[in-house]
Order: sequence, then C-alpha cells, then structure tokens
Amino acid sequence: MRYPRGLLFIGLLVICTACATTPAAPKAVSIYDNAGAKAMTAGDKHALHGCREMALKDYLEAVELFTLSDNQKALATAFNNIGTLYLRDHKPDEAMLYLQEAQFLHHLTHGTQGEIRALTNMAAVHIFNAQFQQAEDRLNEAETLAASKKMFWAPTRLGRINLLLKRGQSRKALEMATALEKEQTPHSEGLAISIIYSMGRAHLALGEYALGLAQFEKALKLDTQRSAFRLMADDMKEAAACLNGLNRHKEAAWYLCRALKITALVGGKVQLADLNSRLESLPQKNTNQASPVTDFFMHRWTDGKTFAAPCD
Repeated sequence: MRYPRGLLFIGLLVICTACATTPAAPKAVSIYDNAGAKAMTAGDKHALHGCREMALKDYLEAVELFTLSDNQKALATAFNNIGTLYLRDHKPDEAMLYLQEAQFLHHLTHGTQGEIRALTNMAAVHIFNAQFQQAEDRLNEAETLAASKKMFWAPTRLGRINLLLKRGQSRKALEMATALEKEQTPHSEGLAISIIYSMGRAHLALGEYALGLAQFEKALKLDTQRSAFRLMADDMKEAAACLNGLNRHKEAAWYLCRALKITALVGGKVQLADLNSRLESLPQKNTNQASPVTDFFMHRWTDGKTFAAPCD
C-alpha cells in the first residue's frame, strides 16, 4: 500500500520532532566514578604541593561525583582526605567530623584498610589536641583491627612515635622511629620521609642538634624532589632550630628566610607568623634578617602579586 505524500511527510515530521525533544540518555555510572577518581588525583597533587584550597575544591567535587555513582568506598576515601586536609590547616574539629564519617563508611563497606587509616588519622587529631589517652585508644583500635586481618600498617607506628614526642618521651620515640626505618617492609615515599622527619624532631628535642640537622636536611632534599612546598618549609624551620642550637645563627636565619618565601608563595598566615617570630628571636648580629631583597619579595608575594605561585 502506498501512502499519500502528505501523510508520509507528516509521519517523518513527527519522528524527527520526537528525536529532537527526547532527553539525552543519562551518563553511565562509570563516567561519574572515573571523573571522581580524576578529581581525587588532582586533589592529592594539590595537597602535596600545599595548595589546600585547591585540594579541598577537588575533593568536594569528588564527593559529588561519588555520591551520584553511589560509590560508598570512594566517598569514604574522599572524606578521609578532606579530614587530613583540615588537620594540616590546624582545624581539628572539622577534621574529626570528616574522619568519623570516613571510618563509619569504611566499616559498613568492609574497607578494613580504609578504616584503619581513618582511625590512625583520628589519633593524629587527638595528638594535635593533646588528648593523649584518646589518641592511644584510637591507635590501639587501629592495631587490633589490623592484627585481626593479619595486616601490617606502619602509619599506626608513626602515630605512636608522634604521641611519644608529644609526651616528651623523645628517646623512646627515636628508638621506635629508627627501628621502623630499618624494617624490611617497604614504606611509601611519604611515610618514609615522615619517619625521617620524626627522627629529626626526636634529636632536636634531645639537644642532639647536629644529628637532627642531618635528618631535616635529608627530609628537605626528598620533599624538594616531589615539590612538597609546605613540607619543605617545615623541614627548613626545624633545620633552623637545630642550627640555632649549634649557634650557627646566620645559617638559621637563612633557612627561615627560605621557608618564609616559600610560605608566602603557597599561602599560610599562621605559618608566616610562626616563621617571623622564630626569625625575630634569633640574635640580630650578622643574621641578615632585614634584607631589602627579601623584604621586597615578601611584600609583593603576600599581597598576591605573583607569576609562578603554585596555588593560584
């Protein structure tokens, strides 16, 4: 049967109109997961560089994407990273809220390693708040969980080292850090550098300034290789404390000025105030504290006038 041309045209018009108004097919869940993973990777990179606002933006984007894909394990990891970011920014209350959420989700999804990580980071928040018994409780909980799964989780050991340092038990902390560094189990780059840094802190607390300086310079070299700008400034600050203890005040001022300039470029008012206070406490003679060149760039960078600041 042949249809009249007019009816055929109307039929085609209806079909084409339907095609034009049909909503686009929803994206596959995997697309949201992949985009979330990319946001997490970007956040990790920004966090390592010390660009906390940029890292937080990336992690919050990842939370939205993982929420749409209902990926609860990935959400837990994102919440853990946000918590550690807040802790590094000296915001322990916010940090604890996100870490508790991470621990809760990891527990429900049977993500044992993630739950251990969250508990270890919760202990770090308690250490920051000088809540030593609560920190020990969280570390015990993390180690018990790891043992139940026959897992080795070195960050809990590092947590205990930091707890000992905070409690003033520096010699014991140094012994534990030295033993952890020598263990056969390979450590991640970040953990290995953290162990070196903790050894430096122990030597510094014990008045073993030359040994501490060697550790901080080692940490500085490794952090520089991975462009961990805020951590580089931390290494320089502690190296300066060792140099001050050795009465090498000019070199101490040099390290502090370097830390100040890096901090001015990546941002951090609290850190800048601390570094300035340390610099001003050094003996004035021959320390080049008031360098006009340093002052020029410090004023420029703290005013936001930069060309290569990594966090802009």
